[in-house]
Amino acid sequence: MESALLPGKPTSPVQRALVQRCGLLLLTGLLASCRPNDPVIPAPSNQELARVGSQTISVESFLNERTRARPSESNSELLERLIERELLYTDARRSGFDQSPEIQAAWKEWLAQRYREVLESHDTPTPLSETEIRAEYTAHPERYSTVRQIRVALIRLPVGTPPERAQALVDAAQRTAGESAHFGTLAAQSTHPASRGQGGDLGWLTQSQAALAFPPEVATALVTLKHPGEISKPVATAEGLHLLKLMESRPEQPKPYEAVRDAIAFTLQRHKRQAAEQQRFAQLRSRHPISRNPERLAEIAPEPPPVAARPPRLP
Repeated sequence: MESALLPGKPTSPVQRALVQRCGLLLLTGLLASCRPNDPVIPAPSNQELARVGSQTISVESFLNERTRARPSESNSELLERLIERELLYTDARRSGFDQSPEIQAAWKEWLAQRYREVLESHDTPTPLSETEIRAEYTAHPERYSTVRQIRVALIRLPVGTPPERAQALVDAAQRTAGESAHFGTLAAQSTHPASRGQGGDLGWLTQSQAALAFPPEVATALVTLKHPGEISKPVATAEGLHLLKLMESRPEQPKPYEAVRDAIAFTLQRHKRQAAEQQRFAQLRSRHPISRNPERLAEIAPEPPPVAARPPRLP
């Protein structure tokens, strides 16, 4: 009887069943403690609409996006779109896509531009006074005047025209110089399409317009004509022989102050902004060291030649 009361191997069926049940419960508990924990996603707070991994979509960000969304897009559709964006963003970072050189360069450009805009928004240029604007108008009258305009007539003879024919045309033009402002019927002999009618009248031109429309020799001869009725000497070019006549002239004239005041104010304010930007970059350069490698720069292939700014001449 004493041996049955001592600890040891269970002897009765009831004891064995009790031991087996206790062992089963103990094993179940051990297995549960060894199982990995499932990720716990906290419930959204009052200021969160959704959570994608560790990223949250707040009420504030949703409302900001709402102002840019299409009116036809419902709130639920907008939220799903924001969730998809967070999914793409999260997976792009997981895959290292955000570290690619192209993305880094685009991010640097965007960040620099946004920072520039923020810095510029802090600039408060001093308001312009009426004295400053008028002083600019008085100091630079050439900037605020109309340019000289000339109204000319043209006769062009083809390349290889016999000298005697050219001289005969010059003589005829000289004889009829005072009869009409243009070349009259003599212009019918011109090979220049725009000058055959209206007695060779080409209309009003400025010096810059003449330089674009004609060969340099003709443009120079045009602006040297000073008096209405004056006829140039024949001007030979690769396009033919040109005879020019000044019909009218409008000299430079200052524009009224009221007509250019706003333009002057805009230009002066732009100069102030440019000066502020130069000062800002001077401060940035003083904060950050800069080094250059001119030798290596010289080894790089030369830049392409600039495209000619002069468009083709008018016919």
